[in-house]
Amino acid sequence: MKILLCEDNPADLEKAREQIEAAAETYPEESMLEICQTAEACRAYLKSEVPDLVFMDIFMAETSGVDLAREIRSLSTDAKIVFLTSSNEFAAESYEVGAMDYILKPPTQSQVKKVFENYMKTQKSQRRYILVKRGRDEVRIEEAGILYVRTIGNETSIHTKTGVIRAYYPLREIEKQLDVSRFLKVRKGLITSMDYIESMEGDYCVLKNGEEYAISRKNKSENRKKFYDYQFSQIERR
Repeated sequence: MKILLCEDNPADLEKAREQIEAAAETYPEESMLEICQTAEACRAYLKSEVPDLVFMDIFMAETSGVDLAREIRSLSTDAKIVFLTSSNEFAAESYEVGAMDYILKPPTQSQVKKVFENYMKTQKSQRRYILVKRGRDEVRIEEAGILYVRTIGNETSIHTKTGVIRAYYPLREIEKQLDVSRFLKVRKGLITSMDYIESMEGDYCVLKNGEEYAISRKNKSENRKKFYDYQFSQIERR
């Protein structure tokens, strides 16, 4: 998880940093904290990164934290924004940019831990899963972890970030459950996450593991357009 702390007051910055780092230690995933002490530094960071969780001083010297939050929101509708302030003056305005919380300085450990707990709840509710039958059992697989799905004969192999899950389960049933905006059916028997495609030129699709597959002739133009449109949309979000 990428965390951004924007605070231009050194004393307030140190207090917030201590509480955020302490709360992050209880979070199950690895966290990276980026600190920006000016609006300019914050904007420079946003040119290359999109944070998951933002702690924003609402009274910045160069601009208001609300304006910076609007810039973040233009890059990502998923980023969770928490305002840090010494006044309730901008409380209503802060929620106009979809702020998750509004904390009076200095933040306490219980307040920051609550932010992390709420963040984890939203992440769990936003996660998508597919269900695959293996004999009498059903396996629940997080969609975000799927790299590609391949069928050979009657066996379907679901290649994920943590390993391969094999099942005698129709590919068409898996295809129905996948997000069509992120996954591409390259050819009969192969569906891949577009994030896992290294290149798609000529008649072949090359995956990031080096495997190369011929693209279906029937949908070649459509598939290539969909892949390039997806790449462009990802660049725009950065």
